[in-house]
Amino acid sequence: MGGKRYDADVKEKVSLLRSQGKSYAEIQKLFPIPKSTLSVWLGEKYAGIFDRKAQLEHLKKIRIISARSKRAAKMFRNTSALERGRLLAHDVDLKDPMVLRALLAMLYWAEGSKSDKTFGVRFVNTDPHLIALYMKLLRSSFVIDEQRLGARVHVHHYHKKKEVLAFWSKLTGIPESQFGKIYVKKRSNSGKRYRQNFMGICFIYYSGEEMRREIIGMGQEIGSIVCGNSNAKARKTQKI
Repeated sequence: MGGKRYDADVKEKVSLLRSQGKSYAEIQKLFPIPKSTLSVWLGEKYAGIFDRKAQLEHLKKIRIISARSKRAAKMFRNTSALERGRLLAHDVDLKDPMVLRALLAMLYWAEGSKSDKTFGVRFVNTDPHLIALYMKLLRSSFVIDEQRLGARVHVHHYHKKKEVLAFWSKLTGIPESQFGKIYVKKRSNSGKRYRQNFMGICFIYYSGEEMRREIIGMGQEIGSIVCGNSNAKARKTQKI
């Protein structure tokens, strides 16, 4: 059984409406004709934005524009969040010695050596900014005997040892004479790409076991207080 037949007059009126830019939905309000039938009648004759192929091309362009817009919006949000964070940092009392010591404790708890097999304070990192921050906090929180400070560096085969040594010495304020022998990692055949502006791994040492335990203890206790499972009140009572 065939589909419903329409008069030539109806087709002509529908074609006229389409030529005037009417959409299928607008035409269907005047003539209750299935969209599939309208597509058969008008798809090839009135190609353009209403044509399926043209629609897909249009959608493709729109999606590209939308993706760019979303990336730009995300970048703006990230930049705004970064600026908010920088502004909030100025509300922290960084002149308070206890705040600085607390920052040192948390930084060391995250990145420093906590093993009892390690004698003294040892901090290791590849990020020059973190190393510089650690040295500043360490010197601000304790009276440091500079002669007891030591350092060493691990590098790759492509590093220039003299440049690396001079870089870390200047950054940390530790004389080159107090650096140990530079360890050079053997060259591998893995084809791995090496990071640009990477200055190796820097190890900072200070011979002070009591200091290490105090720093770790403070970091752990701050974590416990924040998480609400500290016995600080009991310890204060015992101290009194």
